[in-house]
Amino acid sequence: MTTTRQRLWSAGGAGAVAWAFYTWIGVARYSRGEYGNYDLGIFVQAAHSWLTLGRPYSDIKGINLLGDHFSPITVLFALAYQMWADPRALIVAQSLALALVVAISTWSVARAGARSVKVGGVALVALLALPQVSAAGFQVHETALGAPFVLLLAMSVVTGARRPALVLTLAVLTIKEDAGLMVAGAGAAWFLIHRERRMAAGLAGLGAVGFIVSNAVILWVNPGHQNPYLRYFTSGDTSGGGLDSGGDRTTPRPLRALRAAGGVALVSAAPDGPARPRVACRLVQRALLVRAPALRRHHRSGGSDRAHLRDRAVQESAGWTTDPHRRHGPVRPVGCLPRGVVTDAVDMARGDESPPGRR
Repeated sequence: MTTTRQRLWSAGGAGAVAWAFYTWIGVARYSRGEYGNYDLGIFVQAAHSWLTLGRPYSDIKGINLLGDHFSPITVLFALAYQMWADPRALIVAQSLALALVVAISTWSVARAGARSVKVGGVALVALLALPQVSAAGFQVHETALGAPFVLLLAMSVVTGARRPALVLTLAVLTIKEDAGLMVAGAGAAWFLIHRERRMAAGLAGLGAVGFIVSNAVILWVNPGHQNPYLRYFTSGDTSGGGLDSGGDRTTPRPLRALRAAGGVALVSAAPDGPARPRVACRLVQRALLVRAPALRRHHRSGGSDRAHLRDRAVQESAGWTTDPHRRHGPVRPVGCLPRGVVTDAVDMARGDESPPGRR
């Protein structure tokens, strides 16, 4: 049985190591100039605007960010920037949020009476978890700031802690406009675990109200009275209506998903379906706008606006996105990965490195 002091030392030590590790990842990438899109600059401008204007405005986006995504939690970036007026301050703040996830996980396991070896194992797994490391290396983002709140909300739901769950619900709703759906899910989980309808309905109701209010704020603040989140489900366009808004995507994203599923089903049902994995991969890639490393190199090269728009039109018509928020590398459906990788490698060996949608 561990004492409170031992649990504090375990959680604090794990959190400190995680904070240093994640900060090292982020600052090292920043120092090497490996941040290829505008997220860090956008949030630095938003932090400065929070301090001077009381609202998160970004010149890069050309918009009050509350009209792009409802994320009042970005005020935490402003607090960090107030203490150190440097872009790296935001990286340090985000690393602290991610480190709290490690510390909270370690504390919960130690509090449950696990042995030191198990506590250390959980701390190590939490430290090196792919989502954590990926978030630490992806510049800065408001969703990373909300990670400890989401974890604590989940723990409150599992343990049946009513008051903490309600307080954490309000914190989670400040992360993004779709966080209300997560809170509604917490209400459903509460009912499934504890069979308490009143509390479950309360959480679900808060989630629904939060979802409606946050999206209404976006529509009100956005200069074009557009909502990127809602447009995601109607036109497939996620632009915020500011200066960086791109062209409309002609096919709604859910319809692309349905088209992909239908294409894969047709290919799989064919007599020679298993022998045609490349066709299935192409259908899924075109439908879901799978990304290519070549597009990341294009964005980092700083080409002309005219060339950028021309290439963007060609690439998106072929099913390849140039959205700077989603350039995390080529994303392939898991079922298509093995043979798709092999066939693409053969094509590259032959000297054809163009995206498959343009061949």
